Amino acid sequence: MAISMVRAKTLCSASELALVKASTRQEIGGHTAAQLKQKETRARKLRDKWRDLATSQKRSTQAKVGNRDADYNKNSAEKTALFDEVLTRFSAQLAKQEAAGKTPGPLGRQRSTKTARSRTHRAVRAETRSELAEAKLTLKAKAKAAAPASVKKPKPAAPKIKAAAEPAATVMPPTAEPKQKAKRPQPVVGVHATALEAGRKAQGLRVTKQTQLAARTAAKQDRIKASGLVRIQKNRSAANKRSQGRRDSR
Repeated sequence: MAISMVRAKTLCSASELALVKASTRQEIGGHTAAQLKQKETRARKLRDKWRDLATSQKRSTQAKVGNRDADYNKNSAEKTALFDEVLTRFSAQLAKQEAAGKTPGPLGRQRSTKTARSRTHRAVRAETRSELAEAKLTLKAKAKAAAPASVKKPKPAAPKIKAAAEPAATVMPPTAEPKQKAKRPQPVVGVHATALEAGRKAQGLRVTKQTQLAARTAAKQDRIKASGLVRIQKNRSAANKRSQGRRDSR
């Protein structure tokens, strides 16, 4: 050790000294991987604590004296170096155990290797499959023994139906077909009567935007009449009311 145990006893408290002793060659080999992880975490916290404290003490002393080379309490810096060394020993021992496959698994149990886990898993699956196959055969045998023998019932004979004598086909003498009179196109009565009449009149003529607008307007008027609604020109009605109001105010 760079810092002797005698000097560590002077610098550290009882709990800190116990951590330093646990990192010595005589005791570090007896720790499990879980214990090493806990001690490594504690040593890192102590190293960071004393490093920050040493930095702040050095800066405050230099600020008071006004000199960068002023003397300050170096015990904190010495403890920083001590716990840095302790942390290094714990990390090295933990790395050795991890390389040997001795890292703890869930709930602190010994972690098995991947090969051992695969071998065990395959064996368990094979045993489970064999048990399921035996259970399936047993269930099939029980079902076959419990099922009654199926008896084939004779199908009922279909009733015989005598074919009825068909009446003799009567032959009608050919008659002269009456001449059909040409039907006149009847006038269309309904909602779109005006639009259709306008369309018939426009057949063979050039369709312009005005004729389309007139046909659209006529169809709209027919729809309003057929629905029985009364169209109210709201803008004109409102204008009339405003005019009447102006006349009344005079």
